[in-house]
Amino acid sequence: MDKVLGTVVVFALIATALTLMALSWQRRQRRDIALGIASAGSDRGVSILSLMCFYVATTPANNPLERLGIPGLAFRARARVSIETTGVVIEPQGEIATVISLAQVQSVREASVAIDRSAGRNSLTALDWTASNGQALTSFFRMPRRGDRQLFIAGLSQLVNAQTNTRPSTDVSTKESTQ
Repeated sequence: MDKVLGTVVVFALIATALTLMALSWQRRQRRDIALGIASAGSDRGVSILSLMCFYVATTPANNPLERLGIPGLAFRARARVSIETTGVVIEPQGEIATVISLAQVQSVREASVAIDRSAGRNSLTALDWTASNGQALTSFFRMPRRGDRQLFIAGLSQLVNAQTNTRPSTDVSTKESTQ
């Protein structure tokens, strides 16, 4: 009888913990849907560079350890990330594609840490951008080949620098900022 009671208590605690985790994630997704990310159907340009990588997470700009529950960017997955003439498209497998317009891109750089992933020195790529509500965000990618990371950073930096004449306040850097 003692074993049955103990088993019931353990299962009740596990069920309670799982329920609280699910409710917490739903609350986070409701909170983050307000970021107003555009879907891939809008304003797609001509593809300049397209790479397969691992999408790690999107976080608030100054907090790389807090995952955001943005639709299409909530879960870690293999992904195709593309630089297009109008911006960046992130297409995680099993999720909706997300378009980040060129006007939203602030910088692209190497990074070492993000939620769920502590990688070697500067082995992540961080894309700093601004959501439609003005919140500063960072999306992290792990590109298996170093050459791909360098191509992505150089290609996007060149595209953003070409827009600098129309956006003088844009800061595009390739070095990780201190946090």
